[in-house]
Amino acid sequence: MLFEYPSKDDWNELISSIPYEKLAVSIGDFKKKGDSLNDFVGNLQIETWLEHLGHRLFDVQKSYVMLMYYYEKGIPDDEWFISPGKRGESIEYFPHFEKRHHLIKRQFDYYVDVFYYKIFSAWDNIGHVLNLAYDLGIKRVSFKCVVPKLKTSNAGLHGRLHSILEDDNFTKASDLRNTVTHNYLPSQVGSAVTRRGDTVFFGAGDYIPSKVIKDNAAETVNLLVKTLDYIKG
Repeated sequence: MLFEYPSKDDWNELISSIPYEKLAVSIGDFKKKGDSLNDFVGNLQIETWLEHLGHRLFDVQKSYVMLMYYYEKGIPDDEWFISPGKRGESIEYFPHFEKRHHLIKRQFDYYVDVFYYKIFSAWDNIGHVLNLAYDLGIKRVSFKCVVPKLKTSNAGLHGRLHSILEDDNFTKASDLRNTVTHNYLPSQVGSAVTRRGDTVFFGAGDYIPSKVIKDNAAETVNLLVKTLDYIKG
């Protein structure tokens, strides 16, 4: 149960829920058109970044399939606490869980962490390619810092990619990724204790149900596909 892997049929069914065939890139999508030495060197650098991007795009697909695989095994956490608990405790977390559900969720949470790390790495990788393709000269590259700089080089592409950054699902995914990295895990119950000055409050800790995360992961993959479609024209 703890370390299961989907069968070939399971994999094909799960991967078909996203337009995975569009999660691919080639040098022709980004190649600089000139014949100068700068263009030649730039294309060599772009090819290297595209090779890395290809690996990350595959990792996005794999981690997405794996989190979906474990999600579909069942994680009954829509109601993630009850108060009072079945044994009279003030709060009971995950009241519908059996032992197996904790094992399933542990694997789901792991692949969620990997997924958000890999998908934002892919976006930043795209930022590096755009930085080279448009000679933006950005030193500390990320997708978020590259998009505004495209406005003077390619206003149309800037507008389309800006819509990705402004999408509610992108914002939610970015928040989840940052929370996973720097704060309480959103897929685990946070602190039940809140302090305001000298006053201490007790209650249910913050938590994001698995379905909310699963739905956002699917929408985030679609946004990455849109990003690549916009760039390819």
